[in-house]
Amino acid sequence: MKTKSGVFTGSYAKHPVTHKLIPIWIADYVLMGFGSGAVMGVPAHDERDLLFAEQFNLPVVSVLNKEGVCINSCCEGFHLDGLSGEEAKQYVINFLEENHLGAAKIAYKLRDWLFSRQRYWGEPIPIIHFEDGSCRPLRDYELPLLPPEIQDYRPEGVGQGPLAKVREWVQVF
Repeated sequence: MKTKSGVFTGSYAKHPVTHKLIPIWIADYVLMGFGSGAVMGVPAHDERDLLFAEQFNLPVVSVLNKEGVCINSCCEGFHLDGLSGEEAKQYVINFLEENHLGAAKIAYKLRDWLFSRQRYWGEPIPIIHFEDGSCRPLRDYELPLLPPEIQDYRPEGVGQGPLAKVREWVQVF
């Protein structure tokens, strides 16, 4: 098991409902490519958060029981205890919106199946980059953009994929 590294920033975020101060940590296990690159740790209900909390002696508070019902989740004017996870989620969204503290946001997880490691040399993205730094997408009549036929896909040890060898395809002006 990999040891988690982290450092307390010395800063706190104020919880919008309870007004408690929440310490802000920087950790190496947060995935920058996922969501905003920042997470709210919930160590009682996430294995990675729990390992981090245990390593740095952070509090672990359960907010769901084994049936997925909220516990330990009440404060003045805010009552989640007894709600299912989905009911609590909707309650929180409504509460935050009604009190102008936040709003629901859809995090689209669009993944194009074509963008994969099967094309280890890079996807032919239909954008032309000009010498002056500007760029433009290909026009409809210029599509589809198809990669050229390449006889030799072996890497040459220079950090570039096989498409870089096809100069007339890469440089179009």
